[in-house]
This record gives sequence, C-alpha cells and structure tokens, in this order.
Amino acid sequence: MDKIEKLKELKSLFESSIISKEEFEQLKTELISSESGAKAIFINNKKINIEIYKKDLPDMTFNQAVGACKALGQGWRLPTIEELSEMYKLHLKGNGNFSRFIYWSQTEGSLNAVYVLNFGNGHGNGTPWFQYEDGRQDHDKDFYKYIVRPVRQI
Repeated sequence: MDKIEKLKELKSLFESSIISKEEFEQLKTELISSESGAKAIFINNKKINIEIYKKDLPDMTFNQAVGACKALGQGWRLPTIEELSEMYKLHLKGNGNFSRFIYWSQTEGSLNAVYVLNFGNGHGNGTPWFQYEDGRQDHDKDFYKYIVRPVRQI
C-alpha cells in the first residue's frame, strides 16, 4: 500500500468517525514524515519476533486502535498480550520510550473485552471485567480508551 492509499484509508477512518480529527492529523503527519514509522525496537526470541512502532498512538477505543494500526499499513497491528508483556519488560529496563499508562492488546478476553496492560504498575486498570492471578485484566473494548503501540512481525 503506497502513501496515497494509506492517506485515503486514514481519511475514510476519520470520515467514518472511527478516529478523531486530532488522531487523523497525527497519523497523517506521521505517514507523510516517514515511510513506515521507523525501525525502532525489536523483540527477537524463541517465542516472539516483532518490530515495535517508534512511538505511542493516542488514547482510543479498541476498534479505533485496530483501524489506526491498519492505516499505518505494512503489517502494523495491535500486540498480543504476550507481546505486550515482553514490551513491558523492555519498559522496566528503561527501553522503548513507553508511557506509564494502559495499552491495548489484541488478545480477546471475556464477552466484549480484550486484555490490557498498565505500564505504570504491570496490571490492568479501571473497572475490570475479570482479574486473573497474573495481574492481567480484560476491559470492554467499546467503552475504554487506551494508548496504542503497534507492532509487526519480523
């Protein structure tokens, strides 16, 4: 997908009210200023082989997050909860320029919920649907707005 097609996809997401004007402008600026977002950080181990986008995208609902990742093109997507947990380990070491806020994963939880991870304390936040022994929580994907850090396979 070339830049013009990506811009058309972003415009469509904005016109469909999937992303706000501010999110549209930020993603458009990002797209124009660089080809794919940059080759910032990699996790390459026996289980996970991903490239992590160079910076956070703003708070948005789950469906907006899926659309924003797709609009970046070139295979960018939301991380799984396992990938997000590895990213949190990087954050604890001071790598990756992550925020101390809650991030979406693509891993489905219960009902209309998906797993999230709070990079401030390693747990979910807000009002959880369920909390698991390992601290993960899943949250309503149509109600909550969280930060997005896209990833793609390497």
